[in-house]
Amino acid sequence: MDLLTGLCAPHNAHDLIFDESGMIKKYVNILVNGRHIQSLSGIKTELADGDEVAIFPPVAGG
Repeated sequence: MDLLTGLCAPHNAHDLIFDESGMIKKYVNILVNGRHIQSLSGIKTELADGDEVAIFPPVAGG
């Protein structure tokens, strides 16, 4: 099971992270060891023991 699916399942959060085609929504930023996954292998980025993953949902306010 991949990380995002595993994290989303118990919280019914799949639709918050993924669009209808199964891709990560444009406004959700995911970093692995401080690098955006778009500069790595995108959703196919493989993780190793000790990697740090940060998921930033959109934030709005004034």
